[in-house]
Amino acid sequence: MPKKPKLISIKCIACTEYKDCTSYDKWGCPAVEYARSVLDGKDRDGKDMIACRWVKLACERFIDDLKNGKKRGLYFDIGAADLAIKFFSYLRLWKGREYKGKHFLMGKHFQFIISNLMGWKRADHTRRFRIGYVEMGRKQSKTSVAGGLGAYFFIVDGEEGAEIYSAAVTRDQAKLVWENIKNLTKPSKFAPGINYYTHNLSIESTWSKCEPLSSDSKSLDGLDTHFASLDELHAHPDPRVHDLIIDSLGSRSQPMVLIITTAGFDQAGVCYQRREYLTQILKKTIADDSFFGIIYTLDTKKDWPGLVDRTSKSKTKTKEDDWQDEDVWVKAMPSLWGITKNGIPYGIDKNGEQIPGYMAKLSDVREKALYAASNPAALNNFQCKRLNIWTQQLSRWIDLQLWDSNFTSDVYVMEQ
Repeated sequence: MPKKPKLISIKCIACTEYKDCTSYDKWGCPAVEYARSVLDGKDRDGKDMIACRWVKLACERFIDDLKNGKKRGLYFDIGAADLAIKFFSYLRLWKGREYKGKHFLMGKHFQFIISNLMGWKRADHTRRFRIGYVEMGRKQSKTSVAGGLGAYFFIVDGEEGAEIYSAAVTRDQAKLVWENIKNLTKPSKFAPGINYYTHNLSIESTWSKCEPLSSDSKSLDGLDTHFASLDELHAHPDPRVHDLIIDSLGSRSQPMVLIITTAGFDQAGVCYQRREYLTQILKKTIADDSFFGIIYTLDTKKDWPGLVDRTSKSKTKTKEDDWQDEDVWVKAMPSLWGITKNGIPYGIDKNGEQIPGYMAKLSDVREKALYAASNPAALNNFQCKRLNIWTQQLSRWIDLQLWDSNFTSDVYVMEQ
């Protein structure tokens, strides 16, 4: 049974209108800082904080739970959230010439996510969330963060005989998160206590193991999962791996499954089903205190039917986001760093330096957007994989916006 944390009763300046929640000042708590910045539309430095509606709802849920969670036996353990964030800093990045060997420091969006997953507790002092769903554009360090969290559960969570899995459709995909766990820990101070093998990591002192797991594995039965990451769930052709992992959580006191994915094309598949479930939670039509999730994407008519087309001349209704507007790309790619054409800086500090934890180059996204603008097939992929917009086709041969704008009810008869 996890130990009960020391009670804190100092009022948080940021939450005076919500209730006592932390011992920090307004900008001291990473989760509170992020949530308030998103909801206020300004960060601590007064810069505009641009976020999509799903992210705003996730932040509203966090703040609302600080106020009302106690009624449901929930509380936010600041120490547990901080410990998880601090743990990441002991890991060492291993990819990229400019990053290899540096401390693993997360951007504010990932600090918010990790704080939620690890900080919220139930009345029995076990973790609140059993499933986490994180959806955002490609190249946002999702896999690295999943690896870092997996390492936490493997090394310092205190679970005896812990079984840690990196699960995906193929073994190669499954090994991506597993390799991050291996390579993030090898240069760290935790390495002496870990046995590193070709397809397995183990800790003899706790009889714990960490392995990649895929649908083509010899057996998926008999699992006793403490932590599992489900990588790129949108690519799963069926729910087999997902369901077996979820069903393997039963005997642990505080297990967790982390789903990390970008948008996809199969809107009848298990990933989209999970996404739809999350949207109902965020809209408060379903109550599920065991499920955490956040979606980073553009605000589109598909998600929000009340929006009007971006070509609309309406001055009173809100338009959906323009995929070519660099200023809104951060809604889908929160790890962006660079300066937009309008001069808005993302992932850059007051001195013009790149902020640690923000690694997705805006210039690279700009190049891909330029090509997508002249190639309908590339546009479909760009919107899906970079801007995290679910689409219904693998390829497209005409821009649907162009198709709709040329609609006419006139009938033309071809003369022979």
